[in-house]
Amino acid sequence: MRYLKAVAIGVGCSVVIVAAYLSLREPPAEPEAAAPAVAAPAAAHTGRLLAAPAAAPEPEHPTSVRAAIAHEFHGNRLPRSLLDRLVAGDVAGVARELASAPEASAAVELFDLQGLCRAQDEGVPADISQGDARAAGDATGMASASRATLTALIAQRRAWHDRFRSACAATRFDATATAARLQAAALRGDGASLERLARSDSQPLMRMQGAALLGNPRAAFRIALAELPKQPREGRSWLEVAAKEDPEAAAYLGMCLLSGCAGEPDPAAARQALESAARGGSLYALGFLATADAPEGARRWVRADEIVAPVAPRDLEPLGFNSASAYPWAALAASLAARGCFGFEFTITAEALEARTRFETALRPAELASARAQADELAATTLEATRHALDCD
Repeated sequence: MRYLKAVAIGVGCSVVIVAAYLSLREPPAEPEAAAPAVAAPAAAHTGRLLAAPAAAPEPEHPTSVRAAIAHEFHGNRLPRSLLDRLVAGDVAGVARELASAPEASAAVELFDLQGLCRAQDEGVPADISQGDARAAGDATGMASASRATLTALIAQRRAWHDRFRSACAATRFDATATAARLQAAALRGDGASLERLARSDSQPLMRMQGAALLGNPRAAFRIALAELPKQPREGRSWLEVAAKEDPEAAAYLGMCLLSGCAGEPDPAAARQALESAARGGSLYALGFLATADAPEGARRWVRADEIVAPVAPRDLEPLGFNSASAYPWAALAASLAARGCFGFEFTITAEALEARTRFETALRPAELASARAQADELAATTLEATRHALDCD
């Protein structure tokens, strides 16, 4: 449904980034699940971010389900009232409301809802059971509170999926009418509609270029990925445009700036782009910052459906990362994971729930006290905005 080919971008003798450019046909293989490191429970702390993980979200309105559904709308934020109705299983009612709404955004949302429902019928039940079993296996060495949180989140997804799949099966979608509405909106200059049309086009590049020119950030990101291997400077200019609104593009830009694609390396700008991406909800950027002294671990924070898999260059010293600087981001990730903010990405959730624990023993007491203070400051300035970006507020 989504991906086509991998592209390696070289600068000198080093491989900078590996990316998958969208073709809208074949779904990517799910990343191999990786078990989190076994670590002792974090020391008690009463700060805003570092308290014990919060209790699992209430079953009636689980934030993990809301975050997972919101992600499927690919940057076109569904109104919270409609999103909560989907969490409750009112697929038919939401579909009817979107079908009758005149706004171009409603047609885009209806297109995405059709895709979400279609995914529930494409062998997903078996995949869910297998994926949940792997995630449950990841929890074996976790602290008891983290293990309980992960188990509750998995149970919420299972209960929601059965209800949602039945609701989708009982809902009639008119794909032809939706496509016609997207065509009409695209002709009026709506970039999001044109980008959706490109997903089902046998030759999507022209429509994707048009959507990018109309200001759609995800389309600009895809154009950047196509151009970087051939015309690095032009590709980077598109990437910079996309990064202003798309967190995954910002994460990719961070690696591009760090590696020096289409210019000299700029570690300061790279770190700024990565931090901006993490605040905006990029799980990869968050994982990279939270595992900065072990960047290979960040690869396990890539969502199964992302269109890129950035690869960090070997030399990270210019970024100035160390355990003390990674701890606040690890604590932020653990707090988000405990609230179900990563949706159905349970392997990432397992990593995040334990992200900070390995720093508790690695840092000296004075360093840890300073890192905790920085973590509380980061939470105060970032936590609510990131939760909002991930629709788990």
